[in-house]
Amino acid sequence: MDYSKIVRDIINYIEDDLYRDFSQETILKDMPLSNYHLHHLFQSITGYTLMEYVDRRRISDQMYRWAAMNKKFSIAEAALKCDYKKPRAFLRQLKSYFDVSPNQYYKSFTGYELFPNFNLYKYLNNPARSSVDIETEIVELDEFTLYGRSINLKHEDYAVNAEKQKYSVVSNSRFTDALEYTYFTGSKDSIQGGERLSIPKSKYICFEGISDTWFYEQATRYLYSTYLINESIDISTDQIDIIQENDFNDTYNKYHKVKIYIPLKKRL
Repeated sequence: MDYSKIVRDIINYIEDDLYRDFSQETILKDMPLSNYHLHHLFQSITGYTLMEYVDRRRISDQMYRWAAMNKKFSIAEAALKCDYKKPRAFLRQLKSYFDVSPNQYYKSFTGYELFPNFNLYKYLNNPARSSVDIETEIVELDEFTLYGRSINLKHEDYAVNAEKQKYSVVSNSRFTDALEYTYFTGSKDSIQGGERLSIPKSKYICFEGISDTWFYEQATRYLYSTYLINESIDISTDQIDIIQENDFNDTYNKYHKVKIYIPLKKRL
């Protein structure tokens, strides 16, 4: 699977009509990966979530047009074009993203965009695109069954598992613009009347570390931005997106040892 092509197709879809009324779900429709993997792939390569990328491109495009056309339309009109009902909110976001005011940008304007279309070719040909090298291996897990329940958690809460269970799983993930994922967590003993989730026998990409957010973000960034692009392997598009195995007997201050498994599409 050409993972760089997937990112290119997403960018092209956005750029085809930058101001269409779309959400993450419409952008990712018919893509050959789950929402979970598409989110991490796109963010790991571009550095931005889908909707932040869209927002930055729209604001950049409107400011470019405003300056290039010598203020032919108002900032209020630019704000509405970017789905900001109040110009003040638009100006705050402009300052937050680019640390510039409209007049500062206009006075220094030389035909440049604040946030140009992401150059995937330049990224792929940058030998220093990944500063972190995470050890990975291909392992095979036998089929097993989990007992627990499906819950929604924010993305940043996943690395540090709230419930001290051996496994937590992202399966058939659907997430909102706020990046809230659906997880399967818990055990037969801890949850009354819970659900059952079958984990199929399969080969997995595995990497391990500790459950702090820094490790999780670094590992996923390396996996999606470098490893998958360099290796001729395919991530599974079936039910299971990712499995986290927790070892609470091996702790580091408030963190514990984890293994992350991502299922492969076919045997190597």
